[in-house]
This record gives sequence, structure tokens and C-alpha cells, in this order.
Amino acid sequence: MASPGRLVVLPGEVGPTYMVGSIYCHLLLIIPLLISHFNICLCIDDNNNETITSDYSECSPPCLNGVCHHGQCFCKSGFTGLYCQDDIDECALAPCLNNGTCHDGTNDFTCTCLPGWQGKHCEIEINPCDPNPCVNNGTCSSQHSNFTCSCPPGFTGFLCQDEIDECASSPCLNNGTCHDQLNGFTCHCLPGWKGELCEIESNPCDSNPCSNGGSCSPNHHSNFTCSCPPGFTGFTCEVNINECSPNPCQNNGTCNDLINGFECACENGFTGKLCEKETCNLELCNGVCIENECFCRQGFKGHNCKEDIDECAANPCKNGGACENLIADFKCFCKMGFEGPRCEINKDDCVNQPCKNGGTCVDGVADYSCSCPLGFTGKNCETDIDDCAQNPCLNGGTCIDKVADYHCTCPTGFIGFNCGNVTDECLPNPCLNGGSCVDLHNDFFCHCAPGWEGKTCYADVDECLSNPCQNNGTCNNLPNNYSCSCARGYTGKDCEIDINECDSSPCLNEGYCEDGIDDFTCQCQEGYSGPTCSELYDACASSPCLNGGNCTTERPSHLYTCECPEGFEGGSCEKFMMLQNPLDPVFISVVSLICVLVVLLLILTLLFVRSVKKARATRGTYSPSTQEMFGNSSSEILKPPPEERLI
Repeated sequence: MASPGRLVVLPGEVGPTYMVGSIYCHLLLIIPLLISHFNICLCIDDNNNETITSDYSECSPPCLNGVCHHGQCFCKSGFTGLYCQDDIDECALAPCLNNGTCHDGTNDFTCTCLPGWQGKHCEIEINPCDPNPCVNNGTCSSQHSNFTCSCPPGFTGFLCQDEIDECASSPCLNNGTCHDQLNGFTCHCLPGWKGELCEIESNPCDSNPCSNGGSCSPNHHSNFTCSCPPGFTGFTCEVNINECSPNPCQNNGTCNDLINGFECACENGFTGKLCEKETCNLELCNGVCIENECFCRQGFKGHNCKEDIDECAANPCKNGGACENLIADFKCFCKMGFEGPRCEINKDDCVNQPCKNGGTCVDGVADYSCSCPLGFTGKNCETDIDDCAQNPCLNGGTCIDKVADYHCTCPTGFIGFNCGNVTDECLPNPCLNGGSCVDLHNDFFCHCAPGWEGKTCYADVDECLSNPCQNNGTCNNLPNNYSCSCARGYTGKDCEIDINECDSSPCLNEGYCEDGIDDFTCQCQEGYSGPTCSELYDACASSPCLNGGNCTTERPSHLYTCECPEGFEGGSCEKFMMLQNPLDPVFISVVSLICVLVVLLLILTLLFVRSVKKARATRGTYSPSTQEMFGNSSSEILKPPPEERLI
């Protein structure tokens, strides 16, 4: 097989020419007498090496994407060009509808459809509501490629999948129990409450349950309480209190129960309400007998006042002081640090202000203590506490001691009082225009809302880059949207709709309207004209009646008629009409006479002219002047002749 190269033309008939890369190949038909019916191909490569072959297919194939037959390339589907070298762009005719993006292939194309569309040409609109995604009898509403569910009462959620818990807001009052139902609830109330929400308190005192004059009061437990009068008890004051139980009467006295009281019947030798007193005997009373009763002197008590009162029994000495009993008196012996008659006074050990650095002195018993401010310690608050001693700063933070405090200098990436928190680069939120922030280590990433882009979602995505506005409409970029300012005559979201100016029926008088771009044309019925066929055609406007004729437009034919003056006729009064009425005989005679005289005058004039010409003749040949030859009026003929010309 010959190597690829260029073809040199040999003498003879030149056949078809092929080109592959830098190779040119001429098929030559050698003179039939030498080589009959052979195609000769001379291939020359880049090194000028020549190869002659009768089979041109042994040269490099000339047809790139086709078959060579009889010197012509037959291309495969999807290719064109002399050598089938061009891939046909199937996207050139914009087959993708509804703003779909076309991708050219080999003898084919594919469409990338916008959301909400499908099909080979993006011609099929997807109905997100078929089948109905909404549950629990929710109603689906389509919104391009999205949908929303309108839920029936009692349900919520994107798909109406959640039953609303009407008890979530705790509608039942006063500890009532709520039972959720579909699109409602019921309340089970505690005793003493009623109403749909247990909001009405029932009054248990309406039935006067308290006996013996007791006073009824409702309480918070839906019950009641009886306040009983003296001498009665029980839940409803139904019990008379027995004041004789246990027996209050002493010294074998007999008790008699009364309402809210009792009486004691005392035996001989005793008296008093409780029979507690003996009848006074001066020999036995270590006091004074007054009205049969022994009254004790100060410091004594008991039967007949013989018992010395122990004034130390009440522990009158405070703060651990020792008490000594005396007759009608006592004496206290105080511990160290206390003083006063009852050892009630604590000696002030803080009088010398021993606490330093703002410490507060608290007096003790023969001692004191200092309540130190933050940052100091010691008996007298003399020592500054090292707040950095416990290394409170985390993650390599540097601690700086302060008074009752410390400060941590945190390394990059950490924050917090103790450097214990990783820096949240999302605080405050750096993402603009509704973007959501994702915290990274020493960095952040923004998930931008639709229609925004950039590191912090600061850039508005230009929806006009895809040129959505058709028919020379102007695109206006908006946040996550665009709007089209349409050229005159177009409307629609993308200016895709040609406004039909004929919708308003502008053509009057049954004229036919033809829509145009931002315009219309009216084809008027006969007899009407104007842009909207509003003008009645006036056939007389062009003054068709001649010779002073009067024009009249006829209705409804819109033709005209001419009323001609006397002596004229025709559709436009264009014809002169001969008078047909008989003329006066005298007039005819006069006219005839005048005509005869005119004819005679003309004859005499001609005779006179001929005689004058003869009289003026001289020797030689006479040549009349132009005036004499062509004069066409008698006045010109009678003018003095020019000088005679002799030849």
C-alpha cells in the first residue's frame, strides 16, 4: 500500500480530488489508448517519494467520517462537508424547550431540563401532585416543580403526616386531665371543678354542711372546712367537746361537762376552779393567808409556799455562764470573753481592727476571725492568693494573676475564660443573605441561600446570564430571580407572548384585523377606509364630475352620480350634447348668410394675393420668403414683403 503523501497531477483527464491532512490526491484517467478504464493515483509523501497505484484507496482515506465511492464522499449520519469533516450541530435549531440546555452529540443531542420539566425536548411539565403526596386527605397545590399541602383540621406537617396534639398547650385548668382527640380534646376535671376547661369551681358550701352554727369555707381541694363554735368539734361540728375528759378536777373533785366548759364540785378542805387549792392554815402556810388562800412570798412556791424557787432552773446565765441560786435571786459566773449580769455581753475582740486588705472582722468568743475579700487569705487577710497556682488556663493558654482573679491569654483557635472553647468562626454569623454557617477550625463555610454565592454569600447570582428574556426583552437581575422588560408588542415572564393587538377589536364597521408586531392592519369593507375603517368612503372626494357637474354619493353602494349642467352628459358629464330643440328660422338664415360672406371674403383674398405676386416678378428666378410660404394668417400675408432675392 502506498504511503500517505500528496498527489501530483499526471497528464490526462483529471478525476476527483481528495484531501486528507496535508495529502492531495488527484485521480487521473490516462489516455484510453494506453491504459483503458484504469484510475491512476500518484501519491507523493513529504519526502518526495512517489508511488503510483491504480487503486486510489491505497492512498490515505480521504473521507474522514464517510465512505468514498466513485470519487465522492458519502457521509455518516451527523457529519457533513466535502470530506465529511464537520460534525453537524444538532443544537443549532434550539430543540430544547422551556430554557433547557442543549448538549450536542454525534447525530444526536441531549437536553438538560430545568426543574419541573422532562422529556426529550423538555416539553413535558412535571406535576409534583401526581400522585398526591399529601396524606390524611391533604390537598396538593402545584407550584412549578414544587408543591404545598393544605392539611385538613387536626393535621399538620409538610405532607400533613402529623396529627396535631391539642393537649400540647395544656388547655385543662386546675389539674384537669386532657385527652387528645382528632381536631379536638376533652378535659376530665378533679372533684370540685367543672366546665369545658375545668375552669369553674363548684361550691361545696351551698348545702350548709356545718352543724351547730359552724361556718363553712370552701378550700382548694374542692372540699370544705367547718369553723366550729366553741364547745364543738368534728368535720361538720357535730361533736360536743367533753371538757371533763380527761378529768380536770383535782383532789377528787367531781367534773360536770357544760357547753364549752365544765364545773368542779370540790371535797371538803379544797377550793378553786379545779379544786387545786387547800383551805388556808396559818400554821402551815409559809406565806400570807388571804381569803382562805395561802399567798407565797417572793422566792417560794408550792403547797403552803414551802418550796424555794430555783431561779437557776431557767438558765438565766448566757454563753455557758455558771448560775448560783439565791433566795429570790441568782448570780452568774461568766466564761472568758463574756461579761454582764447574765454573761450576755461578748467582749469585742475586733476593737483593734486586726483584719488587713479590706477584710471584715467577725467577733468571736475571746477571739475573732477575718472574712477576707476575694484574692486574700490568712488569719488577718495578709496573704495574696495566687489564682494561677492551679494552672486554670487550658490548651496552652497563658495565665496572668490578678487580685481575686486571673486572665488567660488564649492561643489562636481557642476562646473562653479558661481557653476551653474552640473558636466558633460562625459567631457572629458571617454568612449574609440568609446563608447558614458551618464552623471549621480557624475557618468557616457558608451554605448560601438560593440566588446567592461567594465566601460570605455576598454576591447575587445573575439569573440573566442565561438570557431568559426572548424577543429582544431586557433582563433585570433580582435576588434569586429576574424580571424581563419586554419590547413593545410582547409580554409574559420571558417576553415569549406576542401581544395580539386585534384582541381589542380595533377595526370598525366589520373590518378584518391582521395582527402584527406591536401593530395591526385593518382590511376594510367596501365603502370604508382609514387605519381602523372608521372613515366613510366619499366617492365625490376626487371631484369626478366634469364641466361643473354636481356630485352626489349614493348609499349604501358608495358610488357617485353626476348631475350635469345643460349641454353635457355622460357618467362624469364629459360629453358635449348637441341641442335637439328646433332653432328660430331667422337665426338659421343669419348664420347661413354670415357663413357665405366669410367664404367669399376668403376667395377674394386668395385672388388678390396671386395678383400681387405676379406684379412683383422681375428678371431671374423669384424665391418667396419663408414668411410668404408659411404665413398662416391674412395679417402676415399683407405685411410688406421682404426685399426681392434674385438668383
